Amino acid sequence: MKKKLSLIAIVSLVIFVFVKCNNPKSEPVADQASKENFSGFGSQVKWGEHLVTVSACHDCHSPKKGFGLDSAHLLAGYMGTPVADVHH
Repeated sequence: MKKKLSLIAIVSLVIFVFVKCNNPKSEPVADQASKENFSGFGSQVKWGEHLVTVSACHDCHSPKKGFGLDSAHLLAGYMGTPVADVHH
């Protein structure tokens, strides 16, 4: 009788561990919402555009067209345009 109860307990424990390890873990709704918020910008792309703008990445990494940026080649480097000669 003791062997039978021990066997049932072990099998139950193995099944319990197997079921718990295979359940996908879901995050609480609040955590999912905060990850998708992107500081109020609505999408990861808009958040990235904001970071590029406030970090002034375009100043060095985007070609210029007249007095503005060449919007067809943003963050593409200088694309053959000469780099200004800077004297210190």
